[in-house]
Amino acid sequence: MSVLEVRNLKKSFDKDTVVLKGVDFSLEKGETVAIIGSSGSGKTTLLRCLNFLTVPDEGQIAVNGETLFDAADPNTQKESEIRRKRLHFGLVFQNFNLFPQYTARQNVMLASELLAKEQPDYKAHKKQIHAQIAAHAEELSKHVLMINVDVAAATLGHNIAPVLATQEAVGYVDALMCELGVPCKVKLDIYSSDCVPFADHGVPAINLCRFGAPGADYIHDRRDNLKSGYIDEKALDITLQQAMYLAKRVANAAVFPIRREIANEIRDKVDTYLFRKEKKD
Repeated sequence: MSVLEVRNLKKSFDKDTVVLKGVDFSLEKGETVAIIGSSGSGKTTLLRCLNFLTVPDEGQIAVNGETLFDAADPNTQKESEIRRKRLHFGLVFQNFNLFPQYTARQNVMLASELLAKEQPDYKAHKKQIHAQIAAHAEELSKHVLMINVDVAAATLGHNIAPVLATQEAVGYVDALMCELGVPCKVKLDIYSSDCVPFADHGVPAINLCRFGAPGADYIHDRRDNLKSGYIDEKALDITLQQAMYLAKRVANAAVFPIRREIANEIRDKVDTYLFRKEKKD
C-alpha cells in the first residue's frame, strides 16, 4: 500500500492558466521523490494541493489507503476535515512564513505540540511528551554555526556573503575568501529566512549566494534553468567551492574561529524581519 497516492490532480487559476494537468504519482514508505521543473511549472501548486493550502479542481489524494480528498465528494472538502488532515502534513515554505507572534523556537516546536495533543495518551503523559519536544528544541543550543548555500548560479554575476554574527566573523570570512581567490563581498547583514531562526537563537550564520546582472538576478522565475543561459553549473560551483572551503577550515581549526555571538545590529534586523519591531524608513 502506498503511503501517498495522487490521482488525476488538476488545478487552474483561470481559463488561460492551467497549472496541473492531471498529475498521477504514488509514494512508498521510505521512498524520496524529487519534483523538478522550471519556475511556473506547478511544483509549488502541487505541494500546496497536497497540504490543502490550495484546493484542487479535480482528482483524489489518498494517504495510507484513506482518501483524504476527492473533488467529487463534498464531504472530503469540509473546512473542519481539511484543517484536521492538514496537521499530518509537513511543508517547508520557499518564502518567509513564520507566525510573527511566536519566537523562532516556538515556530519550530508548534507542529510537534499540535500533533502531540492528538495522541490518545496525551493527557496521561503530557509532561513526558512536552519534555521530549523541549529536548528536541534544546538541540539548537549545541549548534555553533550555520552555513547556508543559496542555489543561485547567475552566469554573469558576483558572489556575496551576508554574515549574521559579529564584525570579527565578517573579517574571518573575508580573509578566507581572499585566501581561496574568489572575489566576494562579505558584510554584516541578514539575507534569508533560512538563517534568521538560527541567529534569533544566538547561532552565527553565514549565507553564501550569487547575485546576477540585470535580467539574471532573480533566483526563482522562468529563467531559473540551465537552458535559459542566465545560469550555469560553473557559476554554481563557485559558491559550492566557497562553502566547502569555509566548512573545512572551520571544522579543522584548533580553536573554533567564530564566537557564538550575534551583534546588536543583527539582532535589531532579525527583530524587524520577524515583525517584532517596525521597519525604520
